[in-house]
Amino acid sequence: MSNRPSAISKLLLVAFYFALSAFFTWPLFAFPNATGWRDWDFHLFLHAAVLKNLVEYGQFPLWNPWYCGGNVFWANPQAAFFSPVYPLAAVMSIPLAMKLSIGLHYWMGLVGMHLLLTRIIGLKFLPVILFLASVFVFSGAPALHLAAGHANFLPSFYLPVFFYFFFLAIGSGAVRQAVLAGAVLALMVWNGGLHVVPMTAAAVGMLGLVTSIARRDWHPLVMASIVGCFGALFAAPRIVPLLFFATSPHFYDARSAAGHPDLMTLEMLVRSLIDPWQNRGLRFEGQIYEWFEYGNYVGLPFVLAAAASVFLIFRRRFLSNRWFGMALAATTIAMLAVSAGEFSPWAPASVFSHVPLFSSFRVPSRYIIAATLCGALTVAWMAKTLDIDALGRRARIAVAILCLLATGDLIYRNRAMLGGAFIQDPVDARFHLLDGPATLAIDANSSPSGWGSPMFRALMNDQSFYRCYEVMQTVRKADTTHQLVWTDGDAQITSTTFSPNQVDFSVTGGRTPSRVRLNQNYTPGWSSDAGGVQPDPETGQPSVVLRPGQTGTYSFLFTPPGLLVGYALALLGLGVAMYAWSFGVEIRKRP
Repeated sequence: MSNRPSAISKLLLVAFYFALSAFFTWPLFAFPNATGWRDWDFHLFLHAAVLKNLVEYGQFPLWNPWYCGGNVFWANPQAAFFSPVYPLAAVMSIPLAMKLSIGLHYWMGLVGMHLLLTRIIGLKFLPVILFLASVFVFSGAPALHLAAGHANFLPSFYLPVFFYFFFLAIGSGAVRQAVLAGAVLALMVWNGGLHVVPMTAAAVGMLGLVTSIARRDWHPLVMASIVGCFGALFAAPRIVPLLFFATSPHFYDARSAAGHPDLMTLEMLVRSLIDPWQNRGLRFEGQIYEWFEYGNYVGLPFVLAAAASVFLIFRRRFLSNRWFGMALAATTIAMLAVSAGEFSPWAPASVFSHVPLFSSFRVPSRYIIAATLCGALTVAWMAKTLDIDALGRRARIAVAILCLLATGDLIYRNRAMLGGAFIQDPVDARFHLLDGPATLAIDANSSPSGWGSPMFRALMNDQSFYRCYEVMQTVRKADTTHQLVWTDGDAQITSTTFSPNQVDFSVTGGRTPSRVRLNQNYTPGWSSDAGGVQPDPETGQPSVVLRPGQTGTYSFLFTPPGLLVGYALALLGLGVAMYAWSFGVEIRKRP
């Protein structure tokens, strides 16, 4: 009987966080089925393409024939494969499912922050817990990114759960906790959050390094490395094909060249953190990107609390468990320094531009997300160290009022950023189970910047969008003039059956060798039972040369290079994880 009130209170707290997330994201639901502006068209399209491949063709999303003349799908780092959107889309439109998914991610972030603040830091005072959880979850950066359609930043809400397991691993030395942290890190990759991975790696590396130095114990740094290894192994089926694709000569980076130096001036940084009136249209001298890449309103109370906490941690040498506070404070400063950008040749962002992985992800100001999380934990650690629960009644009431007012201000200011994200015309179309079109129709002329999510709309209407928007493409070789399978020899294509990963064709051979071409972009991974597939010397499209008189029904088939290697590495990681879990392997300092 004694556990029942505790269970009920936990359930009520989870329900409260759910209600708070619903309230914060409610502006997204002003028009429930409306499509979104800016990058929401692209991300709605990617989610719809996953469902189209699975539902209408029963095929895994290996190749995406629905835009750009065909593009890699499995190796696309922005494609999400474990999104809540997919089960939700079975009973509602994809835009509405996406909005519910955003709300669920906010709720996940709050629950994760509660675990971090209570079980890792040890806070018990609920108003402080709520405020510090809101500082990260309801900060301006995620709201601005989501307003602009950056669904690939949703995995940033996994960070609290990730750090929860990471800190448990450091504290206990148990590899099983590192396995769980690695699994969360891999989930970021599987759900298209590869932009979140570098900031996570930088924060984990810094925490491990400072902890090892402060404790004079190399085990925390080793544990950080183990977490990274498990994350890489569990995500290897995505990472290895991506590496094959990105290093292929058929890869095209469609991003425009970034200006330099890419930095946040002091004025931009101050406005980003404490200006309550900022909006998506702010511009400053030297600003390269739009303001959604810089804005991160967290409020003056938090900025002052974080600055005071960092000062006290480095000022007072005899604090209990000071190593933990130093690791949090140093990581906060480091992440803030990275987010400030290329302010000197030796700035962290300038150094990262020469480091593999980190150099591939531009816009250093995005690291403000990791800085905010570490800053919230730094304030929480100092509040616990100063024993905020021991304050007198009046002081506790004053702190509670201040925290609740600051929390309300955060929610009020940043909630408004989500308004207007989904205001474009809905798409009235549904998927048909295992009944996808057997031919590939092409929308050759529409612009991706048009109204009403044109790429998503074309896909739902069974059309491939040729003039696409995509930063990571195969070199464009497909055209809009030829059939899906065609030949210029005296052989004849008698029939063609389309599906995303496999195109079947029947051919009657001619008197001389004939080259049969697939009107899609070429990248390694295409094969055919008609012969070896090579890029056509004239068009660059996947092609196969038929012998004189060669007649029959054949296929062009796409399988991402490195997929089997990736799965082998994942199985290796799973085997090591099961061994460590079963035998309770620990990494800790010997007495």
